[in-house]
Amino acid sequence: MNAKNENMSNGDYIYEVKNVSKKYGNLVALENMNFYLGKRECVG
Repeated sequence: MNAKNENMSNGDYIYEVKNVSKKYGNLVALENMNFYLGKRECVG
């Protein structure tokens, strides 16, 4: 899934997390997740 904001294509983020993975034993709960937060954005 690609859901980047077109206004942030220049990489102007205030918070950026890349390639996050989480496993519980053999269960892969999250794999290579990216999260970007731009100026004046509120997530919750």
